[in-house]
Amino acid sequence: MVSNVISEEFIGPRGLINRADYIRLLEQALDHLGYPELAVQLERDSGIVLQPPTATAFREAILSGNYEAALNLLPHLGSNLSSMHRAKFLILRQKYCEAIAAGDLKAALHCLRNELQPLQHEHSGVGIGALKGSTYANITVEALHGLASMLVSESRGASSVSSSSTLGRESLLAELQALLPPSLLVPEARLEDLIEQALLAQLDKCPYHNSRGPLRMSLFTEFSAGPEQLPTELTQVLTDHTDEVWAVQFSFDGRWMATASKDGSALLWAVSEQGAVVLEKALLSGVGPVNIVAFSPDSKRIAVGGSDSKLRVYSVPGGRLELEVMAGTMEGLAAGVWLPDSCQMLMVGSRELQIIDVNAGGASIDRLALGQHTYDAVVSHDGGTVITVGQDRRLRFLRLSDRREMFIGPEPASVTCLSTSPDGRFLASNMNTGVIHLWPLGDMRAAEPLATAAPRPGASDPLDALPAAPIQEYRLSEGHQGRFVIRSAFGGAGYSFLASGSEGVAGAVHIWHRESGEMLAALEGHTGTVNAVAWNPRNQYMMASCSDDGTVRIWLAPGRN
Repeated sequence: MVSNVISEEFIGPRGLINRADYIRLLEQALDHLGYPELAVQLERDSGIVLQPPTATAFREAILSGNYEAALNLLPHLGSNLSSMHRAKFLILRQKYCEAIAAGDLKAALHCLRNELQPLQHEHSGVGIGALKGSTYANITVEALHGLASMLVSESRGASSVSSSSTLGRESLLAELQALLPPSLLVPEARLEDLIEQALLAQLDKCPYHNSRGPLRMSLFTEFSAGPEQLPTELTQVLTDHTDEVWAVQFSFDGRWMATASKDGSALLWAVSEQGAVVLEKALLSGVGPVNIVAFSPDSKRIAVGGSDSKLRVYSVPGGRLELEVMAGTMEGLAAGVWLPDSCQMLMVGSRELQIIDVNAGGASIDRLALGQHTYDAVVSHDGGTVITVGQDRRLRFLRLSDRREMFIGPEPASVTCLSTSPDGRFLASNMNTGVIHLWPLGDMRAAEPLATAAPRPGASDPLDALPAAPIQEYRLSEGHQGRFVIRSAFGGAGYSFLASGSEGVAGAVHIWHRESGEMLAALEGHTGTVNAVAWNPRNQYMMASCSDDGTVRIWLAPGRN
């Protein structure tokens, strides 16, 4: 008896699809594809209506800007009182904004005074007081003040309202759909959205997916990709350094690469769109071992540092020396990190952090004591928080605006270096045991970089939401001795992969799927410890590695074409 009910009401191989809902989505899809007659025919033959006439009329009223009609239809859509109150506010807000955009300030003022403002006290107690704490119904004084300020700005000739009403109405409809029963007002292009969700799930399930831009996926076969999508093919061996190569990095625009070596040199390389690398210029030579190369976010400068405790900044391209700054009281340089404006830098010493203005001759903006021997530092994507690691094995988050700090850890072993994904969402901590931990950073923006004011009282503070444990762990091959700093790098489409070098006479480059932790490749070829890897941020099919064997190796994906 149960199976008969399922066969009548639910369809699909697993009996999960509600037949009536499916037919309604087919009707909507046929209409959107330009076959309204077929949609009407399906509705007639099945006896299943896409949506009630009231809901259709409401949708048309919103998209045509007939807000009086929409408000009259709203009570007939049968939702709870607080949702109706919120929906009314959204409709009137759109009406108000369109009046301002059209230059009809008189109509906008009338809407604000006679329609929007009374919403605070509407329904005898179901206003702001009774509904305090309700996400949907809470029409705050601040919200009304914000709307009023738009009118003031417009009257002064400083318009802040878009003149495009079409996009605003579509956004309004999407907001209203979240408030109204989904069975009444079918979300736009719902069938297409469900199909795309299924396709995206196929992409997420494939560990080798490494494509950017629009994909041409078939609906008739499951998506699959293989190792040919990863940079596993050795295409160049660069031998211009004469000793161990300790650092490699690509510029943010993907057009340049820099390397640093124990031989005292830092080299700038040009990178073609096809992934070919050619030496552009020797930036530095004969000053002692160099271990820091850092491109500015705008890719127009590169900072170089090493054992002589000096930070040098060169122009890109050209390689002209623009700045030379002594670390001062710092006991050597642990890291040189650019802030997002490409004008300021962090010089991180073993026990001190200094912020300098590159455009002002390296003038010191601020100086902070770190209190312990520090090994490495990175900055959050917005530049507002510095993340350091040192002797105590804890990850230290220090916000520059208010000096607030929080800690994660300690880690189970000494952390030798840190790296962040280019989008700022993830942090990798490399330990001397050959284990790498992955930490989610989320949105670290609580205050503007270098601002003097602390975050607003009561505002959500990302430092209070730091993860308590890593979300993934990656392990290098057996035999890791922990004697060297091994730098990892995020890369690929969506930065879905993590790559790292390894120790040993025949060090390998390891590639993992970031989310699952599955090791996808171990690239051999170097004849010494692989100290660092870099993934081209603009070419997901290109990676570089550097080693104690004195070489830099370029890896491309066999399936890149």
